[in-house]
Amino acid sequence: MTFIASVVAKDGVVIIADSLVTSVRPILTQRDLAKYYTEKVKLTGTETFPFNVDEINDLFSTQRHHTENYENKLIQYDKYTAITTAGSALINGKRISDIVEKIKSGHKKGGLDRTLLENKVDEICTHLTIEVKSHFDTHSEIDSTHLIITHFDHKISKTQIFKIKVNEASKKQLSDNGFEFVTKTLVPEYETVISDGQNRIVEGVLWGAINSLPYVTLYIARRIRDDFNISPDKMTKEYMTKLMNDDGIRRLIMKDANLPRMKELSLQQAVDLAYLCLKIEMDFQNYTEDIPVVGGIIRLATINKDGFSFLCGNSIVSPINGNL
Repeated sequence: MTFIASVVAKDGVVIIADSLVTSVRPILTQRDLAKYYTEKVKLTGTETFPFNVDEINDLFSTQRHHTENYENKLIQYDKYTAITTAGSALINGKRISDIVEKIKSGHKKGGLDRTLLENKVDEICTHLTIEVKSHFDTHSEIDSTHLIITHFDHKISKTQIFKIKVNEASKKQLSDNGFEFVTKTLVPEYETVISDGQNRIVEGVLWGAINSLPYVTLYIARRIRDDFNISPDKMTKEYMTKLMNDDGIRRLIMKDANLPRMKELSLQQAVDLAYLCLKIEMDFQNYTEDIPVVGGIIRLATINKDGFSFLCGNSIVSPINGNL
């Protein structure tokens, strides 16, 4: 897992990412094995019983095993565009950063800067889809990967952000013509802090009211239906989904939570907020049983009218205890 985020300011945008990569493995604990053995003894009435491979396999569960550092999850794509990644570090045996660099290499110098953002996003989706399908030549399944594409239009001082998701899938989806291995979503303009990865705490702090919207909307709609005797068939699933995603309702909740000021952040405030969000996720790990999954080298960058610029995490520094 990881933490990535883009924080929109009035005169630019800030991008942040950690560098830890979490490996997972099938784990069988001594406790689960002992419980299985005890239950088998009770069931069979003997301490010796046939070894059942399928039953033993079912005892294993996929768990976080260890973390590695120095993964590049914040990539400059062109002068005004950056990509951050969360989720699987490899697709088809290739690092996400290497896939992105390959896409970039297919353009002449300066060509990406002149390409429309949506065309850039579509090209990335196309390349990722090719890699995912090739991935199934040697693998039976693939985990999800999330990308945040952050672009600052210096001509109109406006930030645009897309989310790309490589969907979790198995090899059988190759024969399903309706299945989308890679999907994209344009982030609404009113969202000022866009995060992904290990962001449960930050989302709760910043958007608690927004996150509860589906449940609140559903409750209110049902009360209206019951109180005014509205026919249940008019409260269709499609209608409810449309209501829960209504921009007007979401804006009202954001206003009630005093969040519009977030849109007026200076670039320095956005830098401070981006680091605060990541720090919250890192510090909260001290109170959980999981191994640390957010941290390592922190990469922080800005994009404004002058273009992309790294603030930290993109250079080699002197030894921690050295006096060079």
